[in-house]
Amino acid sequence: MAASVHGAVRASLDADVLIAASQQQVTGLDDSFRKAGFHSVVSHGEPEDQIPASTLEFVGREDFIAMKVSAGGPLDLPDAERAVAADPASLDVQLVRGLAARLGKHASAALNSILSAELGAGDDATEGS
Repeated sequence: MAASVHGAVRASLDADVLIAASQQQVTGLDDSFRKAGFHSVVSHGEPEDQIPASTLEFVGREDFIAMKVSAGGPLDLPDAERAVAADPASLDVQLVRGLAARLGKHASAALNSILSAELGAGDDATEGS
């Protein structure tokens, strides 16, 4: 869903879900998914990770782009390209470059390639196009 929020609309065969539930409820839900033929992966947060039940939040666009260029898969890079192209003027280029740099040289290189293609932004660009 985060991809769609940031302009990278495409069909997906998976769904990422974040729920607040007891261990017993999670185990039951996981069992139900598996019995229905779904592949289920359960990750546990910390008890102090409070998540309001009435709020649906998505990762910010710059973070989304940085995560996608870091992952670098065949669907990830086009997702990052579409997220940049969705609204180039509002992209915080300096922020996304800093985030990608923290994720490694491969992420920075992939991001620079996308920014050059989408924004015509050279290494000295710091804000939008």
